[in-house]
Amino acid sequence: MPNRRKLPVPATAPSSPSDVPVLLMSTGAGIGGEESFTTNLAEALSLRGWNVRVAAVGQPHIEELNRRNLRVVELPIGGRRPVAMLRGARALGRYVAREGIRILHAHSAGPAVQAILARRLHLFGGNRPALLWHDHGIARYWWLAKLFNALDLSIANSDFERQKLMAHGLRPGKVIRIHNGIDLGRLDVPADERQRRRDRIRAEFGWDDRTPVAGFIGRLSPEKAPDDFVASLAFARSLAPDVRYLMIGDGIMRPQLEEMCRQAGAEDRIVITGFRRDVPDLLCAIDVLALVSHMETFSLTTLEAMAMHVPCVVTGVGGSPEQITEDENGHVVPDRSPQAIGEALADLLNDPAKRKAFGEAGYGRVRSYLNRDRMVTDIEQAYRSVL
Repeated sequence: MPNRRKLPVPATAPSSPSDVPVLLMSTGAGIGGEESFTTNLAEALSLRGWNVRVAAVGQPHIEELNRRNLRVVELPIGGRRPVAMLRGARALGRYVAREGIRILHAHSAGPAVQAILARRLHLFGGNRPALLWHDHGIARYWWLAKLFNALDLSIANSDFERQKLMAHGLRPGKVIRIHNGIDLGRLDVPADERQRRRDRIRAEFGWDDRTPVAGFIGRLSPEKAPDDFVASLAFARSLAPDVRYLMIGDGIMRPQLEEMCRQAGAEDRIVITGFRRDVPDLLCAIDVLALVSHMETFSLTTLEAMAMHVPCVVTGVGGSPEQITEDENGHVVPDRSPQAIGEALADLLNDPAKRKAFGEAGYGRVRSYLNRDRMVTDIEQAYRSVL
């Protein structure tokens, strides 16, 4: 992995994380990448002794935070219109002043803007918290990037995103790259247990252990390109006749995808499960994961697959090539090419030895680098650099 710029740790850094009240902020409405990342970071920071709490607005996200016994704060930070943003900034200022918050770490653009407003309007009282924004991918960089120079630090989760932000005006000294990492404790499952889960999930769908299965996990929305995945079946099937597709997720494109399956006569070949919470078990049931997005920052789904020894086929967009190396732990294919997707999936589905080798290589990469412990250590260093 490319080296990122090392941050200096000031001599005034606190001796104990418990002395530093940290507020994480997320306005994600469901349980997507941003929400999962924020929850896992809050849990990891708490385990390391940081005084952390989370301001969230999505009810599924709040429920997950509560399930993990994490401290949840109710703040009106979800608005996007000017009046709502000002209201959020005022509420944020009052909370920071009252609680003595020293680090505000926004995981959505809206709360980052509100933090800047609160600072400029002197709403933090005598407190001056450090302001950080974590880029999980946004569409409008052209004005936000320049505005975020007013923050103490921005964190991009891939080299691709960091370069994109700087191209839109964020100064190099204001942004660092910290690659995402996942919690191996939840996903590092022994081989015999993976096989038991595989048998159980495949029985649910009427497949045996020899059925070649390609999986898609994510929102059924345009940027994730689930239609390209469905369209790739014809090409995969021509090379791997018994192939089945398992699509895990839900979204606005589901009716369109179901119609595509009907028109292709593939209802018996493609299963769309809808939203599922047992993703680790489902990963045990698939042979290859496809991440075929048109835009991607640094997917957590591929990291989870790698942790479960599942090789990946990804489109060469965003930060995906920083995770998957062609012909080492997966295949990297052109964007918007169902044929390339189908052929790459079939190549792995037809070659158990290659699947095993790629799966082991991916697992080694997660184990050695793309894990939560390394990521949180990097974030702690960023915190100490701005305190």
